[in-house]
This record gives sequence, C-alpha cells and structure tokens, in this order.
Amino acid sequence: MPSEHEVIQSAFEAGLETLLLRKPGWNEGDYAQWLEYLPSQYHAKVIVATFPSLVETFMLKGVHLSEEARDKTAPYEIRKLREAGKWVSTSIHHDSTDMSGFDFVLIGPVFDSISKPGYNAQPFQSIPPNAIAIGGMHAGNVAEARAKGFCGAAVLGAAWKEPHRMGEIISTLITAWPSSKNSIHPFKPHSPCHTP
Repeated sequence: MPSEHEVIQSAFEAGLETLLLRKPGWNEGDYAQWLEYLPSQYHAKVIVATFPSLVETFMLKGVHLSEEARDKTAPYEIRKLREAGKWVSTSIHHDSTDMSGFDFVLIGPVFDSISKPGYNAQPFQSIPPNAIAIGGMHAGNVAEARAKGFCGAAVLGAAWKEPHRMGEIISTLITAWPSSKNSIHPFKPHSPCHTP
C-alpha cells in the first residue's frame, strides 16, 4: 500500500491543481511535520487548514478556514495573505453565510456524502460564482454540479476509498468536468473560479 504522501503525489501527477490539507484534531506542529515530508515542488498547490502562519513558512497556495477558524482569525491576517497573492477559502453550509473576502468557498453537501454516511445533500438556493461543490462528488455527478453553477468540485470519499487508484480517479474526474479546459479545478491565479 502506498504511503499517503505517495498517493497525493500521484494525484498531482494526474492533474490535481489544489490539495486542501485538513486533518481534524491536528495542531500546527502536526501540519508542519506532514508538510516537511511532502516534496517542496508540491507546496505551491497546497491549501492548509486553520493555520495561516504555515502558508509563508512552507510557501503554500493559501489557507482554508472553517467556521470556527474564521472566528479566531484576525481580519488583518486574511488581508495580509490575500495581498501576498495567497488564496483564502472557507466552508459554508447555509445560504445566508457571508462569502465576501474569500477567494473561494466550499459549499455542501451538494450530494449525499461518500465519506460521511448520513451527511445528506442540502438544497442551496443561490450558488455564488466562487463556489466549489463538496459532498458526494464523483465522476458521475460532477457535470451536474457544474450545471448547478459551481465553478469547481472538491472530492474526498470518491478519491480516498481506493487510494491505490488515486491518479486514475483524479484523471477521470478532470475529464468528466465540463469546461473548455476539462479541469475539475478551473482556476487561474488570483481569480480562483474564472476560466480563461
């Protein structure tokens, strides 16, 4: 069985543009140790959860803030990252959440979760232009997420249920995403959800 780092490298080699590194229960030191083992050429494709200080230390793509982390992160930290060209993302689970100030937002579950049984699809009345679909995403429904107005898709269960096939799964997802570039993450730097 390949190590987690080997699996993730195969995903990058298959075309994965962004990895959200989120490990519930981990502290900043745990994340730093994990990042030290990932070859540095992939650091610029990683968005780390919760700890903005790691973005500069490891030259990462950006930071992802949960609802709890949003409340604990000073606005100047977010502004500083964005001014440095780093991405700041967050997760939302309700239409009424303010999404201003974020490069993209993960919205879900869009479909019934694969990795969290019982975490079922929710209706979202409005899909902002910087919304990434999460929850139950797989090659058979990414086109439906695109049709709903999402500009990208985040996968967890579909990719990790067979980690030895990660590269193949990512490649299939990219091909299934309907866009002019066939990209599951049709991002340009500094404009996360606009395709060229």
